[in-house]
Amino acid sequence: MNRPSRHRLSVTHGPAPSPAPQRPPLEAADAALQSGRPDAAERALRQADVIGRRDAVGMHLLAIACAQQQRFADAESVWRELLTLPGQESRVLPNLGRMLEKAGRLDEARELLSRAVELAPQDYTARLNLGACLHALGRYAEAREHTQEVARLRPDLAQPWFNLGSLWQAEDRFAQASRCYEQALSIDPTHQGAISNGLFLQHFLPEVTPADRLRCATERGDALCRHMAPKQHHRSRTPGPLRVGLLSADFRAHSVGWFLAGFLPLLDPALLRVTAFNNGTQSDALTARLRAACDGWHDIHALGDDAAAELIASHGMDLLVDLSGMTAGHRLGVLARQPAPVQVNWLGYFGTSGLPTMHWVLADPLCLPPGEEGLYRERVWRLPHSRFCMAPPDDAPFVSALPALTKGHVTLGSFQELAKLNDRVLSLWSRVLAALPQAQLRIQSKRLSKPAEVALMRERLLAAGITPDRCDLLPATTRADYLRAHHDVDFILDSFPYTGGTTTTEALWMGVPTLTLTSPGMLGRQGEAHLRNLGLDDWVANSETEFVELAVRHASPTGLQALATLRSGLRERCRVSPLFDNVRFAADWTQALQAMHQSFLSNPPQEP
Repeated sequence: MNRPSRHRLSVTHGPAPSPAPQRPPLEAADAALQSGRPDAAERALRQADVIGRRDAVGMHLLAIACAQQQRFADAESVWRELLTLPGQESRVLPNLGRMLEKAGRLDEARELLSRAVELAPQDYTARLNLGACLHALGRYAEAREHTQEVARLRPDLAQPWFNLGSLWQAEDRFAQASRCYEQALSIDPTHQGAISNGLFLQHFLPEVTPADRLRCATERGDALCRHMAPKQHHRSRTPGPLRVGLLSADFRAHSVGWFLAGFLPLLDPALLRVTAFNNGTQSDALTARLRAACDGWHDIHALGDDAAAELIASHGMDLLVDLSGMTAGHRLGVLARQPAPVQVNWLGYFGTSGLPTMHWVLADPLCLPPGEEGLYRERVWRLPHSRFCMAPPDDAPFVSALPALTKGHVTLGSFQELAKLNDRVLSLWSRVLAALPQAQLRIQSKRLSKPAEVALMRERLLAAGITPDRCDLLPATTRADYLRAHHDVDFILDSFPYTGGTTTTEALWMGVPTLTLTSPGMLGRQGEAHLRNLGLDDWVANSETEFVELAVRHASPTGLQALATLRSGLRERCRVSPLFDNVRFAADWTQALQAMHQSFLSNPPQEP
């Protein structure tokens, strides 16, 4: 049975396979694409002058090579030229439409992909890409119809099942999504998207225990690495600073970027030399700041796993720190090849990688207390204070007075993604509102810009016992306006088991504490770690009953007076806390990496 071509426009959905090359230059280009080197493929094709010779097969490969390097205008030009040749429409439209979708030109993409399906209803790639485009447009039901048809046409493919899982996940239908990811993995146990998405969404499900997540991640990690031979690394090195690689798709205005920006410029170059391996395709002002703080920078988004791993290995990294885990833009396939002798799971993810090639997870005593080491396949290294440190927001407005003192009622807030607000969360919040009959709830989130999402959330709130008059639903705004919105909130109600991270830290900077419900695991204790690092122990609940009791206490007249005092001094408390002391964090982080690498050199099976 023929497998689809590996050199595709996107590893997420995949366009039509290119025609089979038949001549040496084209074979070289095809091999380069297969090995994840679109730059090499492009060089071979341009040397062969495939455009000048009107070589249809070569032009198609050239367009794919350009698209994989995110040079969409160049790719479109080649594909448009190819459309002038007879007999190329059905071959070009699936890829051109997919590229336009990735470039954000969704309506144009939908038209081309619909035309491709009309021309060849049995072409699974055209239909698969149309489903992906409809997904991007938010037309989930239509997207499912086309994707289900692909699964019928090609029952041997994992990709349509992954796409179906992504569609269900977009609607927070996690049980259906999980079943689709499992089906994808039953066909291809190494499907990285199904591995990462399946593991990631488990953190949203209260019924999945940390032990369940460890078992599942270990099985998935073993399956991914089963047929790979990790690189061998010598247990010696020349004297000098440690060479540290950072692997991420989020070197930008993103939680990861904000946590990196404060301490990276403070690292001592005599001790550490940092190289970024950037898998992202977006850049902004924060990207420029992070790049300036690094000693080296390499964009790897266009490289396949083999090529990216070879690049990292060629730079002789002593440690490779993964900042993505199972989140978007991960490179699990690179980590499975172990391009560095020591690999560390940190910052962007909070669960175990499950990979046998990952050696350490970087934690702290609060988010991962003694006795919970067994929840991770990696060995645990604890930083002495906090597992991360935030750069103070540049655009943060002043801290306002407590709004309850002038409004006459308490406003409870949430700035979390709606996916974190499961039914148990809403039920607990309903108990809080019942105990505080004058209080108002304020939920602000990106998805609430869509009327359908607002209607759905109102239905869910009503089912939980929260009437519309008790809750304001607001869309996300600019970052500056989001921070300013804390002026209208007295304190925040945390979600669980997926607790707040960046939002909790930013709220503290704005003078607003979060009431959190703690549970085992780094994610479940994330809110607890933030609050205890500021000495806010009375904002941490160990049960749902205590959560309600604490909310009532803090909203009482005496509690509000104490909260007003806390609010006025919270930013200064943040400034000197481990959550914002980047000088101390840079030293702690350096010492941790030095010790982890020394452990590798001496190879004792010891815990720090």
